[in-house]
Amino acid sequence: MKKFIFLLQLFLILFFYSCKDSDTPNSNNFYPLAVDNYWIYEKFNIDENGNSSPTNHRDTIRVIGTENINGTNYYVLEKINGLSSSIEYRRDSLGYIVNEKGEFVYSFLDTQDDETVTYSIIVSDPYGFTFENTISNPSTTIDVSAGSFDCIEYQQRITNDVPSITWTEKFDYTYFAKDVGLIHSIQNWATSNNKLESKLIEYFVQ
Repeated sequence: MKKFIFLLQLFLILFFYSCKDSDTPNSNNFYPLAVDNYWIYEKFNIDENGNSSPTNHRDTIRVIGTENINGTNYYVLEKINGLSSSIEYRRDSLGYIVNEKGEFVYSFLDTQDDETVTYSIIVSDPYGFTFENTISNPSTTIDVSAGSFDCIEYQQRITNDVPSITWTEKFDYTYFAKDVGLIHSIQNWATSNNKLESKLIEYFVQ
């Protein structure tokens, strides 16, 4: 099987629920959406012994505009990874971040609570992996080049049903800060015990 990693796109798997009608942003703004917002990340490889080394690559996410799709306005996000780029559509619907199909991407509704685990969903993909996403820690401090941030921690439990891959379970983690966005992520390779780490080094939000 071709080598690939569970990048953020896998965490943004389509959730099979209908979204709310209102577009009024929720006060828990962990995913700030405004034109010209951007986030830049430095990338690191983590080997199976936990040793980290820089990749000398950076990823950029930028809100480049808005677009009306079927009568609803969405923010247009451009994601640049090396020489490749992709476009995504997002809007805030009362604390739910949804895509252009009206399907949930993230939920930040319960992050004011001081308790662990408030949001969980299980989905499967065509490759034979199952993803269970949970807010596993509503308050943890993350230090990166861009600063020190109080974050919520998303845990993604990945289970494997692909016969050619020997492992059965792995865990990815992503961290979001209020009024800033994605701060840090640690994601697994599918075909090895190595991981890919992303750390925020620069951002602009309004």
